[in-house]
Amino acid sequence: MSSERHQQHVSSRVLRGSVAFASVAVVLGCAGMPLTGPSVPSPGPELEVEVTGWSDRLVDGALPDDAVDCERHAVALPWLVATTDDPALGRAALEGMLPCEVAVEHRQLALLAALSHPDRAFVGSALELAGEHLAEAAAGDPVVEAVAETLVNHDDLGVRYEALEALDRYTWTADPLAARAMLEALTDDAPPVVSETLQRARFRAAGIQDVEAWVATARFAMRAHLDPGIRGRAALLLARLAPDHGGVGREVLGLLGDEHPYARSAAAEAVAEMGDLAAVHGLLPLVDDEAANGWLMLPWDATSGRKRRQLHVGSHLERVDDAALRALASLTEPMGDEAFTYREIHLKYLELDLISARRDAKAWYEAHLDALPPAPDVPAGTR
Repeated sequence: MSSERHQQHVSSRVLRGSVAFASVAVVLGCAGMPLTGPSVPSPGPELEVEVTGWSDRLVDGALPDDAVDCERHAVALPWLVATTDDPALGRAALEGMLPCEVAVEHRQLALLAALSHPDRAFVGSALELAGEHLAEAAAGDPVVEAVAETLVNHDDLGVRYEALEALDRYTWTADPLAARAMLEALTDDAPPVVSETLQRARFRAAGIQDVEAWVATARFAMRAHLDPGIRGRAALLLARLAPDHGGVGREVLGLLGDEHPYARSAAAEAVAEMGDLAAVHGLLPLVDDEAANGWLMLPWDATSGRKRRQLHVGSHLERVDDAALRALASLTEPMGDEAFTYREIHLKYLELDLISARRDAKAWYEAHLDALPPAPDVPAGTR
């Protein structure tokens, strides 16, 4: 697919997603806007006074350990979350709900209210509880729609990232609305959201239903994204999602020539997973590549206020040669006794052991060259 056609494809998907999520506004307003529909019932005047008075007991935004009695307060906590004007008290109430048995419909209403709040820390606390809720949620649960809307449309990176984490607690591949939100996250402006979406989708690849759309978007990211973490993780997703899709194998092989060590190492792991023995020819040059293959994205502010950073690790020993040698061993494993064996590497003798492992790889390659499929014609490195 050409770059122009892909951009049209992505724009079309974003438009369709916006239309789909418009229905969510009936349940969940934009951030800071009031909700319509049913509200959490009052727990009664006595409990109302008691729980609103907790604002005087907050220490660093948290309640004392003995403040919440689940048996007494479970009915009041959702009401407090939905009605308080104090974000700190609302966050404390959400934390209090985590260990308590709360009526499902009341928990849903409290979460819908909290997710619409303008305070990002309040929304973050709601997403923590929403993740627990979604782990057991059924299709049609309004919290699924609310978290999906937050992932797609919230203007804060920290909130969107945490919405992604919460939504991944749910069986999103089986839910068209949630799956569409995850696909939309691949076009997010923030690299951490895109990279984490690729990572999570890789581990859900067997359940993804709209394969063509995921493949088109991941291929574009692998070929053209400026972030090497995204290029590498796109290759890893494609290797698991569509290893036999026309052109994918050739493009993943091309990533072995990427300018960044992480992307090269991820491509090595990806071609090994795809299982085409012809890729051995592309792996061999990387066994002499000693570059460190980690990639650390720029930090961002979590809703808790702490900094978060996303680390991409290219292999166990964090070097390209290690990634290539591991990939060579994995790729040739079906050859049985004729497979390449990656010798044990001792950290005390790391450099010497890796030199010996490289020699092993080259000797194995020369001994088995005639039995290998011919080297494929692959594109040059992506960057």
